Amino acid sequence: MKDKIQAKINDIIETIIAKDPKDITYNEYRILDSKLISIKYEEEQEAKNKEMSELWAKAMSNGIWGGSCCTPCLPDPVKED
Repeated sequence: MKDKIQAKINDIIETIIAKDPKDITYNEYRILDSKLISIKYEEEQEAKNKEMSELWAKAMSNGIWGGSCCTPCLPDPVKED
């Protein structure tokens, strides 16, 4: 269902884009503007996610936490007299 709706929206946007700019109505302009805002937001999110992944990978490889975060820290064995 989501794919069908997205395909219909894309068809509408393509129809609007094909028009001469002076023939575009205000509502059609708002549709294009909204789509552009959505595209920019998605691109920013992808860039931020990539940056965050790179930071995590760097932090893990540099051992900022003193080793693997998954390695348990066991106490030193108690010496018996």
